[in-house]
Amino acid sequence: GSTLGFFPPETRAPKTATPLAIGTVKSVRPFEATIFLEKELSQAVATGTWVFLLEQNFGDLRVGVQVKLVETQPVFSILKEKMASFPVIQVSETPEVWVIQNGAETQIWSGNDFLLETIGQNTAPNLAATRIVQRILKFAQAKFLRQMECTSTLFKVDLELVAVKMDARTLKETERVPLEKKRDASGNLHFQDGDVFKMRITNRGEKSAYFTVLDIQPDNEMNVLVPDVGET
Repeated sequence: GSTLGFFPPETRAPKTATPLAIGTVKSVRPFEATIFLEKELSQAVATGTWVFLLEQNFGDLRVGVQVKLVETQPVFSILKEKMASFPVIQVSETPEVWVIQNGAETQIWSGNDFLLETIGQNTAPNLAATRIVQRILKFAQAKFLRQMECTSTLFKVDLELVAVKMDARTLKETERVPLEKKRDASGNLHFQDGDVFKMRITNRGEKSAYFTVLDIQPDNEMNVLVPDVGET
């Protein structure tokens, strides 16, 4: 896990200060974490400390990348330098993202054989490298959101999908469709173009809860569906 340092209050430069204790993160939840300390620290002292992240462990969030570009190209060395500044990007023999040369163009592919982006030959090397890194970071962000499990004892919120048929003219529900009809052999839900469903979100906890709905596209572009512009 990541390493945290517990410092005296008002510590402004943790890199040059001596921590009261150092701990390793063993588990993380949305609003709390379990940390194992290397030495004992009383609760009275710990409560007043300032905590700084000393070393970050990205774990499964790392994205394996393989670059298949001609090393004499200007973009190759610039890209290599930019990638090195992001620990989440790892050069790997079993990549999730490929950067390849296709004629005069540079292409970025994901592991599911999906073309993420094509960069033309007239793009300046520094700009091309920046776009490649940004595309890889978008992949990492989408990977994180797809895998995220957000649970907490403080919040109890249920989400239910309700498949329906709708009158295209009045936009009113005309029929409920059993959700099992939308599942494949593995039990995964599949909605086709033209299908309609509602979301029923119920707060069963004691605290107010807020939610957002994101559309993560195959190319890892993300759109906020809920709330809409102007909504809270």
